[in-house]
Amino acid sequence: MYEALQELRLFISLEVQAGFSSRESIVNEAVDYMLDEYSPEWLEEKAASITDELLAWHYSTQLLWHDVTDCDRLDEAFAELDRMGIVARQNFSCCQTCGHVEIGDEIDEAAIHRPIKGYVFYHQQDTDTAVQHSYLYLAYGAVSGKESESLMIAQQICDVLEKHGLATDWNSSIHTRICIPILEWKRRRILPYWHI
Repeated sequence: MYEALQELRLFISLEVQAGFSSRESIVNEAVDYMLDEYSPEWLEEKAASITDELLAWHYSTQLLWHDVTDCDRLDEAFAELDRMGIVARQNFSCCQTCGHVEIGDEIDEAAIHRPIKGYVFYHQQDTDTAVQHSYLYLAYGAVSGKESESLMIAQQICDVLEKHGLATDWNSSIHTRICIPILEWKRRRILPYWHI
């Protein structure tokens, strides 16, 4: 039982630190993650308790974060890219393959309001890697599908990230994703009313 609780805690800790899922989603995902091995009632009780504990810790910790975090910089860079006509999505889809397929819907929706020339995203597995290992890979492409335009999009992405204080590592190859090699993952969560 101890090992199960440790595994549950690790899973929930990653989700809390990632900063994208609500409390309810974290509990539900944790239960689904281990459902084959343990009873749903026991899992839900433990998952809720651990999630509440780790969210309280996260809220307390983020109050100590100074000024702008790397995740704040990433948010600002992605917002600027979006304004430039590069659809920018964070924690998007489960993996790179699905992300490249699903980004088409995001492009279609954004294109209703403004011209779109490209896209950039990182997926949920990339988020987990960033939380655990402090680097982040970004997928990119041009709406046209042309290699030369995709390379131009990638360079614009690198320029905007660096403008916002995030170093990039990319070898200018269409076959290589952009890497943010040094990233301190501190994603702010909206503080609950009782914590303000």
